[in-house]
Amino acid sequence: VQKSLTRFVACNRGSRLQLVTMVSSSRTTTPDPGNADIILFQDIFIVSNVDGSKFDNVTRLEAKGENYGTMVILDYPNELISFDLNERFTLVTARTLDLSGQEPDPEKDSYRDINSASGRSRGVDGEQVQDLSVGYELVMCGRVYKFDDSRMGTLGTKVDVLISYGGLLMCLNGDHTALHRFRKGDQVYLLIRK
Repeated sequence: VQKSLTRFVACNRGSRLQLVTMVSSSRTTTPDPGNADIILFQDIFIVSNVDGSKFDNVTRLEAKGENYGTMVILDYPNELISFDLNERFTLVTARTLDLSGQEPDPEKDSYRDINSASGRSRGVDGEQVQDLSVGYELVMCGRVYKFDDSRMGTLGTKVDVLISYGGLLMCLNGDHTALHRFRKGDQVYLLIRK
């Protein structure tokens, strides 16, 4: 599928979410099964509710996943991306954006200069890299602050995964088999594509 994208990359900087770069590019997007070891969770969601009444620049959406029935509640920066009711989007969470699976190095990966024509980025050391974020419209970096499996015995195998992206929160509620790869304290990247 050929599509023109505006990509926004946000990164958790202490207690603030900071926009790192914006990119316009044209790219063919196809899933890569070789990234399975770095992907924590992936599904296509349908938006069931959008509420932007609490904050000026933040909107909260609720959506249900098509494949696993996972529910997501997500706070997102509405200046960067918007959603409509019944709109479909792909949500991916990953351990790292590095396609080789290496953990990010804060000294080298804190900022990347994006070449919009090739979809490649250049790190602070000048080395060209291509990462998982290519082809996604919103990318944020955050931390898992809660993994709640206390209801597993009473309500089947449902778990809650709560992640903070610099104060923008996400809650995934679903079956343990779909969400078992998350661990409290882990750094997690969120990638969204419409």
